[in-house]
This record gives sequence, C-alpha cells and structure tokens, in this order.
Amino acid sequence: MQIKTNQTCTLNPIGGRAVMVLGTIVILFMQSGCEGDAEPEFQGVDSTQETTQRVQSTDETDANDKMTQSFAPTMMGMDIPGISDPYFHAADEVIIPETTPVIGVIVDGKARAYMDEGMAEADQHIVHDTLGNQQLTIVYCDKSNCVRVFDSTEAELDSILMAGMKRDQLQLKVGTKDFALDDESIPIPDYESERTTWSEWKAAHPETDIYVGIGKMIGPTVKESARPPRKSDFGG
Repeated sequence: MQIKTNQTCTLNPIGGRAVMVLGTIVILFMQSGCEGDAEPEFQGVDSTQETTQRVQSTDETDANDKMTQSFAPTMMGMDIPGISDPYFHAADEVIIPETTPVIGVIVDGKARAYMDEGMAEADQHIVHDTLGNQQLTIVYCDKSNCVRVFDSTEAELDSILMAGMKRDQLQLKVGTKDFALDDESIPIPDYESERTTWSEWKAAHPETDIYVGIGKMIGPTVKESARPPRKSDFGG
C-alpha cells in the first residue's frame, strides 16, 4: 500500500494487533466460563453495592490512565544532531525483504528511498540529504510511526536537532523551540514523500538508490561487495 503525502503520522500498527489479540483472549475466556450443564444461581446485588463498585471501577480507570501517562517515555534535552553524511546503495546492492517499509522521495526525476528500520535508533532519527540541488531533512519516529520530510534548503541544519521523546512522540528542536514531530507549525516547509514498501517503490522506480542506516551497512542487508569501503563504482 502506498501513502503519498506531505506528512504521515499514524499509530504504530503493533498496538492495533495487540488490542485484537487481547479481545480474542477475553472472548475465549468468557466462552469457557459459560460452559456447563447447570445454570448459575442468580444472586441479587443491592443498589448500594452496585453504585460502590461503579465508583471504584471509575477511580481505578482514572488511576490507571494517570499511571500510564506518568510512565510514558519523556526524555528531553538530548539535542542529537542529524546524520549529515548518509551513505546510499543501488537497489541491486541490498538484500531487503519485499515488504520492508520505506520512505520515498523524488527530486527532478531522481528517486531515493530511506528504510524506516535504518532510522529507528535514537541517534539516527534525523537524516540530512542533498538530492540534486534539493536539500532535504527526513525525520522518522519509530514509536509513533510518524514521518516528516522537510525542504530544508533555507534552514540551518545545525539548528535541527532531536530534542527527545515525550509520550511516545519524537520532539524536534528547531532553533531554540521544541515541537512534536506531528506539529504542523514546525517552521520548515514539508517536501512531498511517499510511504510504501521496498518492492512497490523499486518496481515503480527501478533506478532508485536507498539509505539503509548506519548499522545495516555492515550486516547481511548489504551485499559484501557493496559494504564500506565500497568495491563497486556506485557513489555513496
């Protein structure tokens, strides 16, 4: 599935699957509890007891919500700079599963992809790149599954930092101000990007190159002949 937009910030699909699994467990538990030949004897509950139980249930829910918020990751003041010298590979130099999520951009007919997984580490969420004459800043938050691609031609790259995390949302520092990554008031224009899979992007753009991240360059993701120092003629 392809998503073409200037901004894509969605919930991590893992959370949705967890809810479905939990719901299935609850249903199975309820079914097992209903099995048996004898019907349970009804025991009345007076209204006072029922009201007390409802109040206790509400209080417990509120307490759990507050507990969840208080323990949500909040790490600020990190101020991690972006990757300013990204290394790229041709499509035939990498071994990537077809369903791997990527972020795709096109500048003057030149296609380039950035692998989500290669930007998942805390110190690698921001990548500064120049494609043709276009300067871009790609930002990915693995916790919120949010991607922003910015036209950073007029921006000072040293002033764009990963400030930290707040409630599972990457906080981007621009100058002296912090913004949640999905904040539309970030003072850098968006650049059109596409979220898709590696197979779909490669099929549509056979001449694409790809950024796989720092750690992936020396592992099985990249063919041995293309690992740094590169033995092929393809430029970094």
